Amino acid sequence: MRLGKGGLFSYKSTGTATTKAEASAILPTLPAQVYIQIASESQRVKANEITTQLQQKGFVMPGIENMAGKGADMPKNTNVRYFNDEDKQTAEAIVAILKEAGITTAYAYPVSKYKVKAGGLEVWFSADVH
Repeated sequence: MRLGKGGLFSYKSTGTATTKAEASAILPTLPAQVYIQIASESQRVKANEITTQLQQKGFVMPGIENMAGKGADMPKNTNVRYFNDEDKQTAEAIVAILKEAGITTAYAYPVSKYKVKAGGLEVWFSADVH
């Protein structure tokens, strides 16, 4: 069985009965992947601080993306986007970490228009985060 959420998800849906069962048992134990989107390069220091804090809590942090000039509508308040109902509790835990770090207007934000694998979350900084 391939390691990583992508491989496990494919086994869960297309594998043999044995590999489906194994994938279903392993997937909930894997750490969430959290991507951070920033509104400007001036937020990178704070994003790096948050990345470190989340990594210390066991989250996988693939990177920070600067959304300036990419046509993205940055949120009025920082939000933790989750795409699957089972990730709501994880999103709320990340919100608590953000609030402890001084980002007091952060909140969990459900997004249903995209299909994202369970355990995939995004932190979108509002323009006022520094």
